[in-house]
Formats: sequence, structure tokens, C-alpha cells
Amino acid sequence: MGKNIWMDGIFGVVVGDALGCPVEFKSREIRKADPVEDMREYGTFSLPRGSWTDDSSKLFRKEMKEQLRKSASEAFECGD
Repeated sequence: MGKNIWMDGIFGVVVGDALGCPVEFKSREIRKADPVEDMREYGTFSLPRGSWTDDSSKLFRKEMKEQLRKSASEAFECGD
């Protein structure tokens, strides 16, 4: 199976969001003293380990709308 760079990119955004979610809005000094090296739970938004934020949700929504738009236009294309 071939690589899908778009899915890889979306996956990267979501993993980064889940890593950053528990420490969002913390100062650089705090992050230097306690760097993020693994998924954490709770923190800023009191969410379980691996949770993502609205940033990922907005990306999913935008991508789904684009995929639906493409599917609809392909469904109504007239062939040669």
C-alpha cells in the first residue's frame, strides 16, 4: 500500500495536539523544567491521556467537508 502524505500529516497534527493538550498555556520555563516526553493525562483541560482539542476537531471537520465535496463532484461528473 502506498503512503498517503495527507493522512500522515493529519495524524501528526492530532498526535502533536494530544501531546500538547495537557500542557497548553504553560510557560517555556515550566516546559524546560518538565519537558513533554510521553502522553499525559489531565493537565490544563483535565482530559484523559491522548485526548485532542478543538484544533484537531476543526481539522477533521475541514478535511471531511473537502472529502465530501470531492465525492459529490465525482459522483456527478459526466464521462467522455
